[in-house]
Amino acid sequence: MSGKRKTWKQATEDAIVRVCRRKGTAIFDFDSLAKELPQIVEEVQSKGKTPKNSLRRFLQDLRKAGKIAFLDDQGTYKLLDPELRRLARLSD
Repeated sequence: MSGKRKTWKQATEDAIVRVCRRKGTAIFDFDSLAKELPQIVEEVQSKGKTPKNSLRRFLQDLRKAGKIAFLDDQGTYKLLDPELRRLARLSD
C-alpha cells in the first residue's frame, strides 16, 4: 500500500465514493461495497477476522451521522453527504 494508513471510516467513505462514481448514481448496495473489502482492508492495514462486520458497523455509523440513508432491507443505501457526492461526481 502506498500512502498513509486510513481509518475504517475514511476507507469506507472512499469505497462508497468509488462505487457510486462507477455506477453513476447515489444508490449503492452492501454487496457492491463488499467487493471493495480487499482494498479497504489494505488501506486500513487491518488484520481483523470479520471485515464484513466492520463494514456493516461503519455503514451504520455513517447512517447515524446522516451521510447515507438506508433504503430497504435488501442492503440498499443512498449517499446523502454533499462532499462525498461531489467526490463521486454526482449531480444533485
